Amino acid sequence: MTAVCRCLVAVAVAAYALASAPVAHANGRRPTPTDVRFHPADDDWVLAAVTFGFLLSTDGGATFEWVCEDAACPGDGGFNGCDTFDPVYAIRPDGTIFNTTIFGMHVSRDGGCTFAPVGGPLDGRFVGDIAIDRDGVVWAVTSDGASPNDVYRSADGSTFAQRNLHIDTGWFDTIRVAPSDPNRVYVSGWVPPQPDGSGGFSPAQTLLFRSNDGGATWTAVTPAGLPAEAKLFVEVVDRTTPDVVLARVPGDPDVTKQSLYRSTNAGATWSRVLSLTAEVANQSDPPGRIRVTQLDDGRYLAGSPLGGLHRSTDGGATWAPVAVSPRVWCVRQRGDGALFACSENWDPDMELDPSVRAAVVRSADGGDSWTPVMRFSEIVGPKQCPAGTAQAEICAGARWCTLAAMFGIDPGPACGGSGGDAGPSGDGGPGGDGGPRADAGSGGGGGTCGCSLAFASALFVIPRRRRRRRRRP
Repeated sequence: MTAVCRCLVAVAVAAYALASAPVAHANGRRPTPTDVRFHPADDDWVLAAVTFGFLLSTDGGATFEWVCEDAACPGDGGFNGCDTFDPVYAIRPDGTIFNTTIFGMHVSRDGGCTFAPVGGPLDGRFVGDIAIDRDGVVWAVTSDGASPNDVYRSADGSTFAQRNLHIDTGWFDTIRVAPSDPNRVYVSGWVPPQPDGSGGFSPAQTLLFRSNDGGATWTAVTPAGLPAEAKLFVEVVDRTTPDVVLARVPGDPDVTKQSLYRSTNAGATWSRVLSLTAEVANQSDPPGRIRVTQLDDGRYLAGSPLGGLHRSTDGGATWAPVAVSPRVWCVRQRGDGALFACSENWDPDMELDPSVRAAVVRSADGGDSWTPVMRFSEIVGPKQCPAGTAQAEICAGARWCTLAAMFGIDPGPACGGSGGDAGPSGDGGPGGDGGPRADAGSGGGGGTCGCSLAFASALFVIPRRRRRRRRRP
């Protein structure tokens, strides 16, 4: 075994040990996929958000490159802006990528190499959600806990303006635009208990607003049928009937579950249609949430990491479990009809169906069967970007060396690896047959180890100074 090999193995073993600790790696959490997004005009372009940045494919999911958090979430004072929450990503038809960070909404106009603040009224604001309608109009809601909040809109993806929904107390959590009518917009939020002037507190308030004219005016909706003081997160507006809305409520009917509620009258009344175990036992995981998507044929799919995948064939009124179910951190349909889900990269016993163990899985039959798309051990390398960018100077250097060692990937010559086509040799990550390989990076050659144990510890475990923000349930 060469010195390079021994060094990389040591880093991999250290990463494995750190992965098993109560405080995990990426942002203090276990590496997990959190969402998948598609280019509206190019089905080959797939973005998989993960707890350690995002993975980008330009060949339909055949290969994925890594963009680290330092590039995806520019920060302040040397600390990136992803913090311990998962950014929301959205992509315009022209390929512009937007995301949310604790230092404001950011945008990339060069395919993910660099991200910069959108500026204007959103500069430095905590953006809770982003939506892009069929015409490429970008919508955003702010979610600052101690500042007034509003809805913002941009027709060109560059210049944002307020859209007449200013609130002084509380915050906005979600915004959705009806696929069939870009003038129909839903915004949800929450007002926490407020001092009532007599030593007590008023009840929390569920916020729901609806616009029928593209945000020129708004109607405050008092939603009936929800639990008292519910936090309402709008998930989907029906593709053809904008009065039909599906939303999730965390902590309902108990703290271990989330429920899916359905409205057929534009949010006026709601009924619970599905409850799933959603909370995850390991606090290093991202929050478990019900995720919902509607397919082109009108059917709905909904799932959670511990609750499995369920299907509705009657517009969301009733649901039944799908026979072959991955863990569901996200589920979305691509423009060509293929269904993608964020799933479980690690051990088979952590997957509801071990045959589909992968970070990203795909279905060609509406969710009846699934095939692996990508495991973390199959990341081909860091995205190649111009010199001087954070991606080139930070992500593609020592950050990549450590990540590759942890997942058992030949990192290439820059880290002391072979630089050849390492190919996947395991399923990546701690435990089972997917643990770090003993021969990682041993493709011959000498050189020095590109990543130290100290750096591995610093990247994945040592807590960073953070601006505390609410963690979305």
